[in-house]
Amino acid sequence: MRLLLLTLCIVLFWGNTLRLEAKKHFFSNYNFCHITEEAGLPNNSVTAVMKDSFGYIWVATQDGLARYDGYRFLSYGVKEPLYHLKGNYVYTLCEDRQKRLWVGSDAGLDLIDLQTGLSVPEADLGSVSELSSLFNSFVRSVVQTTDGDMWVVTDKMLWCLELDHSGVVTACYRMQAETDKNVSAIAEIEGGVCAGVGNCIYRIVKEEGGKLRKQQLSDVIVPFSDDWRISCLQADGDFLWI
Repeated sequence: MRLLLLTLCIVLFWGNTLRLEAKKHFFSNYNFCHITEEAGLPNNSVTAVMKDSFGYIWVATQDGLARYDGYRFLSYGVKEPLYHLKGNYVYTLCEDRQKRLWVGSDAGLDLIDLQTGLSVPEADLGSVSELSSLFNSFVRSVVQTTDGDMWVVTDKMLWCLELDHSGVVTACYRMQAETDKNVSAIAEIEGGVCAGVGNCIYRIVKEEGGKLRKQQLSDVIVPFSDDWRISCLQADGDFLWI
């Protein structure tokens, strides 16, 4: 019995040692460094980070946007004449199929041509009249689904833009936010798009007349309390993380 116990202790000890060594080896493959305002970052409060299809790292902050090439930052903001943004508090970033970066801020929506780094005029998206309202709204989130649609969450509305192969908007759908039940999160799931509206999860359906209608995803999902709000959604295979 003592021999068995001793053997078990040795196995556990070496097992823990091997796991610790594996962790050390894993992290030793990476170099870590802190990038702050001193290195050119517009602000130390970062709200979103993404890598585009050209390999650039885009960093959204509470005081502007920056493109990082591994050596230096190129800044975008309200006061930048060439690399101009509507607002400095940037919340969300999303690259579309036309290699354009959708930038959502507290003052509206901006598009950047990733090949040139310059702003894309709103007129390039087509003549849909509702776009002017969208581009000047408080934008919380932008997501492109696998069918190419762009979904935009603002402070008062949920939008869906259908694009053609050239990136021009061909149709626009909207869902008006309810009092105290704003759309706070959105994610693509199998068979469509779901959104967190207030403290419930809904599947979002397009209807004629440019409207979006919500269908409750499941009555099994119940809020913990009346003031509980869904702040993020993430679909992963057969799972939806809330």
